[in-house]
Amino acid sequence: MARALIVEDDLRQRELYREVLRAAGHEVIEARNGLEGIELLKTGPALVLLDMMMPAANGLEFRERLHASDTHKSLPVIVISGAATEEWAVRGAANYYLSKPVDIRVLAELVDGIIRRTCWSLATADSIVRHPTTHNGSNPQRSEGP
Repeated sequence: MARALIVEDDLRQRELYREVLRAAGHEVIEARNGLEGIELLKTGPALVLLDMMMPAANGLEFRERLHASDTHKSLPVIVISGAATEEWAVRGAANYYLSKPVDIRVLAELVDGIIRRTCWSLATADSIVRHPTTHNGSNPQRSEGP
């Protein structure tokens, strides 16, 4: 369905998230820290699951670099952390926040919702590009309907 990037230093947590995402049909790529995560952005993930407390570039550093990139700054980020407060995580690093231990059903539903919204947005943008309107609002490519 979609590619998800997990940026998490705890192996057990990565394995849990990987299992949940793969069971939902998503491709998973994994990074053990923020620096590896930045490198893996080149693979084109549709969203990021991000821990905050990690060595070699923590979650905030990862998000700062993400925001500095025109290509990736609008990429949805789910912060999953036991250390960060929701307010801090959302203000500083996340579109979404889940606290540890994470409810895997909530995680699966959140990822599914993000992917559906992203796919819908891309399909809508694609249809707009393929069917340009003229200045008077008519669409020269639209066939005459009833």
